[in-house]
Amino acid sequence: NNNNNNGRNNNNNNNAESSSTTSSAAAASVEARLLSALNVFRAESSALLKRCMLKAGFDPKQTEECDPAYITFASIVVETEERRVARLRSTFMMSTVVAASSSS
Repeated sequence: NNNNNNGRNNNNNNNAESSSTTSSAAAASVEARLLSALNVFRAESSALLKRCMLKAGFDPKQTEECDPAYITFASIVVETEERRVARLRSTFMMSTVVAASSSS
């Protein structure tokens, strides 16, 4: 009987270790995908800013990264995105709080 219990305990320990390893691997996988997505964003964001400026009627020379118009536009884009992400965070946090309070 003790042997059976020891076997169960070992299985539980193995399951916990396996679950922890799986969680660590999943977190590493998510982190790797986030870094990959960030690299894609870095490569494409400059081109997107330039396309937006050209569509809005800026001279192609003004869409170069060292031009004051480009830098001003990029700054506005960053500020706008920061506000958007803050709203998303706020909405997410509110929905989390509401969900937690309704499950109590």
